[in-house]
Amino acid sequence: MNSKGVYQNIFPSFLEEIAWISKKIRSLINNGVLPQNIAIIARKHKTLQQIVPILHRADIPINYERDENILDKPFIRQILQILKFIDSLNKVGSDESQELLPEILSYPFWRISNLDIYNISLKASQSRQNWLQIMENHSNQNIVNLADFLRELAKQAVSSNAEQILDEILGVSREQFLPQQESEENTDPEVNKSNYDPEKGLLNIAELDSKDEKRFLTKYISPYKWYYFDSNFALSQSDYFTFLSGLRVFFTAIRDYKKKQVLLVQDILEFVHLMEANKFNLSDKSSFNQNQDTVSLLTTHKAKGLEFEYVFVVNCTEKEWNGRKQTNKVGLPSNLALLPESENSNDTLRLLFVSITRAKQYLCLCSHTQSQDGKSVENLNFLEGIELQTDTDCYKQLGNDYTSLQIWLKSTVQNRDLSLDEKAFLAPILDNYKLSVTHLNNFLDLSKGGPKLFLEQNLLKFPKSKIVSGSYGSAMHSALAKYYIEFKQTKSKPNLDFLLLSYKESLNNERLSTADYLDCLDKGSYYLQKYYNLKNQSFVLSDRIEQDFSNQGVTLGRAKITGKIDKMCIQPGNHLLVIDLKTGKAFKSWKASAIHDQIKIDRYRRQLLFYKLLVENSRDFSSRYKVTSGSLEFLEIPNNDQQIVNLDSDLSFDEAEKLNKLIQVVYRKIQNFEFDIAEQYSKDLQGTQQFIKDLIQEY
Repeated sequence: MNSKGVYQNIFPSFLEEIAWISKKIRSLINNGVLPQNIAIIARKHKTLQQIVPILHRADIPINYERDENILDKPFIRQILQILKFIDSLNKVGSDESQELLPEILSYPFWRISNLDIYNISLKASQSRQNWLQIMENHSNQNIVNLADFLRELAKQAVSSNAEQILDEILGVSREQFLPQQESEENTDPEVNKSNYDPEKGLLNIAELDSKDEKRFLTKYISPYKWYYFDSNFALSQSDYFTFLSGLRVFFTAIRDYKKKQVLLVQDILEFVHLMEANKFNLSDKSSFNQNQDTVSLLTTHKAKGLEFEYVFVVNCTEKEWNGRKQTNKVGLPSNLALLPESENSNDTLRLLFVSITRAKQYLCLCSHTQSQDGKSVENLNFLEGIELQTDTDCYKQLGNDYTSLQIWLKSTVQNRDLSLDEKAFLAPILDNYKLSVTHLNNFLDLSKGGPKLFLEQNLLKFPKSKIVSGSYGSAMHSALAKYYIEFKQTKSKPNLDFLLLSYKESLNNERLSTADYLDCLDKGSYYLQKYYNLKNQSFVLSDRIEQDFSNQGVTLGRAKITGKIDKMCIQPGNHLLVIDLKTGKAFKSWKASAIHDQIKIDRYRRQLLFYKLLVENSRDFSSRYKVTSGSLEFLEIPNNDQQIVNLDSDLSFDEAEKLNKLIQVVYRKIQNFEFDIAEQYSKDLQGTQQFIKDLIQEY
């Protein structure tokens, strides 16, 4: 096995190049080389992202960290330019809106043709009207709808939470909502996405009443997310995760800006301006693996100052290292975004020098001669005329491995539901994954999307603002938790003013718009006062509030589970009563006539049984307590009622054992990346029940 020297390997295709590198690295590791002594260096992140799934398939542990300024990314710039535009519409005498709109219309997700953009420009020039006025009277209904959408967003941006505006721009405001915390309630109307026409951008709202309509800022659904994430053509598999990760970094950063204040569109623009003016990067440092015993995947810039025993420099082609600058597809106007200027040959040579000097004893410069579409690829000209030996180690085994890899790639790419990169991206997440009851319910509930929506919302975590009902529920739970903490610390029950002040403080942290804040403040204060008057005498110090099981080491077979129980009350005979506090509609029976209500009740009952399993398999409680009953306690007391609504239930061993089996099967499905398993079931209560039954039978 070659272990020292400088080599140059040229392969027919990039796939064969990476197949050989993965085979060679596996051989090195099998012969005692530590993974941390090996590095793969590429000119661009995109190349590394294409390598990641192949190395995962070869069971090679990797550490790939991206450290990029996401504000420079086109998909973030597109969002920011739209925010600037709608903000400028609210400024008297501002000409910025006319400068921004031509660029905005060129964004591919609107699917507006170049010819339409030219015609809008021509008509605006001839009639001396602005572009938005021309759009509002256009013959293309999609363009008219877009103009109305932008004007409505500008109107809403004056007072609405900026995250709601971002939801509208991304096109996620009316997707089926999922609770973001264990305690949150889902009270927003469901939307049938099959009614969505990306050509027109409009949702068929005939099924929604006027009250439901008012929940949304616009009637238009932006095709941004549909184009980049839901359609099958917009993003390559590697770009998908760069995109998703960058969005999450962006959302996290703006949520951390001016904490405890309502964030408006102007605040986001102010934040970006401060970052750029002070030359601060908003970095995406997402990593596929945090383990130190790994092979390093690095860009040339990231590799500076590091050294490794074995280094593979990949994709040593002219296109990769000296690619020509691209031009904009739309030839007008002059203010359309331009890509950064290409680096000159001296810059490229310096970067290549950095890459090759990272190797201490072994260096292999790898390239290929043909692109995926069959076009010839030119080798990096700096390497022409240099005679280097070829590393033939592992060549004999490459033939069969390459054929196998081709078949694997073809079959996986055809199944767009879970790409190669999704598996690579999710692998480190799932290493320490613990299943909560919210995640379980989302996986099982086919009426809301089932496994596929669980994948997007709970694992990939597509960024989305918190819904108002979720903020309201969080503040109610937080207020009661603060009350109990004070009670336990002082051994004296706090008064009503303490509870109401705690609620107000918690609600302040939710960053709601003024109108939403006042609505929630009035509503929550009213119900908390009624709850306090009816419940205060029954509060006891032995109750456990907000009991967290994340560090209790709860496992069912190989399934790791976690959760937080709102309230646990000690009963005679070392029994525990588990209580879940609910905001929203109160139920007085475990049976309901409405299908939507029955789906919700089934989720609630599964939640109580899940809590039984948490307690009885936990480190601190399993040897002392049994859970034989549970209760839903509704904080919103009906106007005519003079008592709190509690929906009680016995929790039997047989029911818990059935759920135990279901949890283990679902956990196994998640770990095996099996998310495309519910297509044959109807998307309703009956379909969900049959899906659950079939899963249990797989145990």
